[in-house]
Amino acid sequence: MNTSVIILNEILKRNPEISYFVMDTHFCYTEMSQSHRDRVYRIWGLEPKIGQSIFEVFEGKKGVINLRSRLKKVLDLQETITQIESRYTKNLNTIIFIETSWIPLIEDGVSVGILCLTKDISQTIKHT
Repeated sequence: MNTSVIILNEILKRNPEISYFVMDTHFCYTEMSQSHRDRVYRIWGLEPKIGQSIFEVFEGKKGVINLRSRLKKVLDLQETITQIESRYTKNLNTIIFIETSWIPLIEDGVSVGILCLTKDISQTIKHT
């Protein structure tokens, strides 16, 4: 494993506010951090699995239609899209703010997947 991968893994493991997942061009999970699994469970009560389509996981949830067009744009135009959304967590009875970046993974000029980085920015927003 090269040094960059080790550093990235340590940053992602040690910062609970940041989570990530990777999808293939069919929008199926190929990799995800434990913090992503925990956040999805905390907010929606869902448990995503490797190989499962993100649309299957979030079927019927608000924003899925917009998500499909957003992800297609990331793949087709090879552009990063960043957004901030608020989510209500039922079990914590609170609203959290999440910044999400959808980043195309490009190999030899071709999109091969999407990296999604998310960060809980609730504390930042509450202090402004």
